Amino acid sequence: MFQGQFGAPPQVPGAPGSGAGGYGAASGSGAPGPARVPDPGSRTGALIAKLIAIPLLLVVAVLQQWQIYAGEAISATDPIVAPSLDDEARLVSSIMLKLREVNPQFATGGEPLSSVDTRWQGWEESPSGERAREWLAASDARVDELRAAMVAGETAGADEAIDRLDALDSRLDGDARVLRELGVEAPAIPGAVTGDGGGGDAGAEGSGEDGSAGRPRPRKDAAGAGEVDELTLARQRMMFRTGILQADVELLRRHYRGVVRFEGLRAAAGQRESGRAGDPAFEPALDADAWAALEERHGWFARLAQVTPLEKDAPERAALLGGGEALLAVLLVIGGGLVLVGFGVLGAVIWVIVNASMGRFRRWFVPPAVGGSAYVETAAGFIVLFLAVQVLAGVIAATTPALAGYEVEVSMACQWLVLPIIAWGLLRGATVARWRRDLGLIAPRGVLREVGAGFLVYLAGLPLLVSAGLIGVVLKTVQDNLLGDHVPYTTGGNPILELVGSGDAWRLVMLFTLATVWAPIVEEVVFRGCLYRHMRSRVPAVVAAIGSALAFGLMHGYELVLLGPVLSLGLIFAMMREWRGSLVGPIVMHALHNATVLAMVILLVRLSA
Repeated sequence: MFQGQFGAPPQVPGAPGSGAGGYGAASGSGAPGPARVPDPGSRTGALIAKLIAIPLLLVVAVLQQWQIYAGEAISATDPIVAPSLDDEARLVSSIMLKLREVNPQFATGGEPLSSVDTRWQGWEESPSGERAREWLAASDARVDELRAAMVAGETAGADEAIDRLDALDSRLDGDARVLRELGVEAPAIPGAVTGDGGGGDAGAEGSGEDGSAGRPRPRKDAAGAGEVDELTLARQRMMFRTGILQADVELLRRHYRGVVRFEGLRAAAGQRESGRAGDPAFEPALDADAWAALEERHGWFARLAQVTPLEKDAPERAALLGGGEALLAVLLVIGGGLVLVGFGVLGAVIWVIVNASMGRFRRWFVPPAVGGSAYVETAAGFIVLFLAVQVLAGVIAATTPALAGYEVEVSMACQWLVLPIIAWGLLRGATVARWRRDLGLIAPRGVLREVGAGFLVYLAGLPLLVSAGLIGVVLKTVQDNLLGDHVPYTTGGNPILELVGSGDAWRLVMLFTLATVWAPIVEEVVFRGCLYRHMRSRVPAVVAAIGSALAFGLMHGYELVLLGPVLSLGLIFAMMREWRGSLVGPIVMHALHNATVLAMVILLVRLSA
């Protein structure tokens, strides 16, 4: 891609150049280039730093993967909790129904918008019963089916909702029969869950949709959970939830039968659209306690069922399904932006291919000579501090009662303590000018030119990013199918969406500044400024780019099969560093990438709320 071979270090003339790490001439241009000199530090320091960094990087990666693959503890009496804003079914359903209020052609046909696992439609007839995870998934699928019926009641009418509820009730009867045959006893169902009383034992752990800490996670019972095997717990959990769902089905059937009667009265009076005084008024079939119980368990979906019979301009309905115009405008802007980006990608790829084929690229990055350690020490220090601040954040949150429930926020705040590590090279003897030059914190050809070059490389690299994302989806699907029961059970939950869904302005500010200021500066300096530079003293650019991108990806805590997009970003930013020598482009594009993605998520989640 670059003049000469991308993977080969630039040729160094015998005579000294313009100084260590200088930019006096472009590599491969035929003109005398700068001499390669070691970075500050020593070979011993580099060895010690590597002995610290590599094991700790593996520790970070293992701990983060363990958190992903450990799954969640289950209890025989796990409550059904309302979906939070990060719930995919709730988010998609809300977006589509808000758009449907603007244009009825959106979300028509009565298909449920929530993610029902249709594999469990025939579970009554052919239960597996051999694996705990199947029982857990089947139990969750029944909850999805109930919520899908509420969505269908809005999109296809009350009769469709009743049909779905009848079918679900039949499957729940079959579930209970199979479980009884297996010797699973029906646990006591709290009276509040059926709408027969106030309070709400089923919601004792809090509503995920309104709670500040996001979705509650299932946990083991305090007594006896460790004495029961997971399969038994999964069956007991399903029996417990089956009883609750049967009560919910009966409540919703009463509601939708009332809706059918009301619509019949309106149709008979010929007053569906008239709005005249004396129009038939909807008389709720459920009392406030019943709706409170449903909302504790199903949140937004229960509120949707409640407003289904109301007129389009009713305040309650507008509060839940209004705002579709703004949402549609945002989606159109995003769509138009993606079209423009597509044309930009095409142009950038063509430009890169043409210029690469004509040998017009010049590498401005000058690798150091072997022997220095200051910048690999910086990378090692970053990993040490990263682990330390996570421990510190946990200790602060655990020992400060006022911060209970704010562990994520404390962790985000503590991450700023890592920032000073990027100046470690100054403590190892580098002058400020050399430190900036070594790390690429300069723009000798102008800031705007560096930003423009970075944007060009970013656009040209987007196909790699998209391809990596698609490959990750395929790998995730293959992994889950191959591992089967060994895939950890989880109720889902995305920490970023949970923070966005909380709606707290200060949390959004913390998240946005961390993603658009801290991450671009610290991560680019550490991984492209320091680690990539140190690796380039010994290995070709391709190897250094892959190595630094791998370290960059492992520190992010994504599931291994989904690391592709992060690794591809690391490779793209390393290409910018090799080509331009400056970190201005990588830092700005890293910030722009994070800001764009996060802004779209915030807009979509908040507008769908």
